[in-house]
Amino acid sequence: MKIEKTHIYFWVSSVFIFVLGFSYYNSVETEVISFNIHDTYYIIEIPLITNFVSIILFITGLVYWFFIKLNIRLFKLFIIIHFILSIGIFLAFLIGLSYFKMSFLAQNNKNFHLFDDSLNQDLFNSVLFFIFFLIQIVFVINLVISVLRHFFKPIKQ
Repeated sequence: MKIEKTHIYFWVSSVFIFVLGFSYYNSVETEVISFNIHDTYYIIEIPLITNFVSIILFITGLVYWFFIKLNIRLFKLFIIIHFILSIGIFLAFLIGLSYFKMSFLAQNNKNFHLFDDSLNQDLFNSVLFFIFFLIQIVFVINLVISVLRHFFKPIKQ
């Protein structure tokens, strides 16, 4: 993976995720994810999640492009970690959606009414969203360290 064009990777990923979310999850019967936090249920449509992730990745690509235009060098290790984990978490989210919709799970729910797998799906989604936002904190730390390093260079004597 060539690091000099990181913004293009984020933009391509953003467009891919947007098209995937728009084409696959926009149907007459929209799929939703429900989170149960204490006594409140939060219901989010999956196309909204894909659009949100797509917008975040596009803005991230803009920030990387802006830093390239300003000639501010970012840490390559942080860039690689941020890109791989950001895309990997979203792929894990899609795989998790497919797993919780599998036919053998639905069949178990019909045969045994006390089996409720929604708590596992809520926990899975919550952990993935928490990790996704932690990864964005790594991105912000990379930006702050790089800006400080760029503007406060040590004076050579």
